[in-house]
Amino acid sequence: MTTHPDFAWLRILSEFMVEIDERLDEKTAPTDEELFVFKSTLEKLIGPSPASHTEFREKYLGALHDSPALTIQHGAVRMALGKLGRRPD
Repeated sequence: MTTHPDFAWLRILSEFMVEIDERLDEKTAPTDEELFVFKSTLEKLIGPSPASHTEFREKYLGALHDSPALTIQHGAVRMALGKLGRRPD
């Protein structure tokens, strides 16, 4: 099912999640710089930063429009990202 064309647009998010998961499996905690990079990458996918993958953003926004439950979860993700702060000096 993951290779079905209807889900191809989600591949970029799936790959990003694997990258985060692999980093979290390491013995050391992510640095502030790594956290900033993860935050920035995700914001380029789901907003509010300019889209890094236009097709993904369009389909994602469409899914938000169609699903109140997804919109609530999106809000929770945005709140969590807000707690990560800004680029470390």
